[in-house]
Amino acid sequence: MFKFLKKALLVLLALAICIMLFYRIGYYALDNTHAPASYTKKEVTVKEGSVGVYLLNLDRSPERLQEMSEILADFPWPFQRIQGIDGRALPEETYQSLIDEKAYETANGRVFDRGTVGCTMSHLKALQEFLSSNNEYAVIFEDDARFDPVLLGKIVVDLMKMPKKWDLVTFSRAAPRATLNIAPLPENHHLVMYLEHVINAAGYLVNRDTAHKMLEKSLPIKLAYDWFFARNWELDIKFRAVEPLIIKQADNGSIIEETRNDNKIKGGLMVRIPVILKREIFRIQSDIMRYSSNLWQYLKEKLG
Repeated sequence: MFKFLKKALLVLLALAICIMLFYRIGYYALDNTHAPASYTKKEVTVKEGSVGVYLLNLDRSPERLQEMSEILADFPWPFQRIQGIDGRALPEETYQSLIDEKAYETANGRVFDRGTVGCTMSHLKALQEFLSSNNEYAVIFEDDARFDPVLLGKIVVDLMKMPKKWDLVTFSRAAPRATLNIAPLPENHHLVMYLEHVINAAGYLVNRDTAHKMLEKSLPIKLAYDWFFARNWELDIKFRAVEPLIIKQADNGSIIEETRNDNKIKGGLMVRIPVILKREIFRIQSDIMRYSSNLWQYLKEKLG
């Protein structure tokens, strides 16, 4: 019995190794992507040290605009409202042209929903608006972000003094994750690198070069936006964060994403099991890339 179990484990191990080596679905998910048709890479005279602040907000959410206006009144820079794209209002032909259903199902184990598409397109719209300006940096907020604007302003100012240590800094996350400290920031905060997958894009700081890289790999949409912008090894960026957490989301959640529905794969076990297996392989392979890429960046950071 012991010999049988040993052989079975060896077979399973060999199978797992073969899957990781030859069934490559999670290492590089952003191949065969392109920029939006409206995007052009133009030369702009950049004003050094300038910051553009962009707030994503749907027309049907004026109360959120009011709440964020009150918060941002104490932020060091004025904000520009970006009219959010309502996923449920997109014509079916347009919606289908924006997505890669198979890639999304592989990564998530579920089908696309219009909320995810509207959210992503709203962020891409903000990035294009940023690049059409002469601002050196952008801070992009979703309208359900809640934070201390004075503290966040101090942190952004400090981050601009160390531009070589980051390309994109997220100020929000859904759950605690293992981190490596990169640099100290005001009031006992730190610039950090996450070793694990994080989600949430309620607020972040980004530079121009990274905005270009993100737009150039943005379509068709294969992943939710907060999954997409954290794939630093594919985007060739330094993805960083600030801890302790600065931004939390309002309890009533994102209006832009409220069109999310019951998008689980329909069918019996024979339909769902292969989908779940592909999802787990995708996530394991992505984690392998995330750990190796981040550790390599950290070693380069520390060794000079």
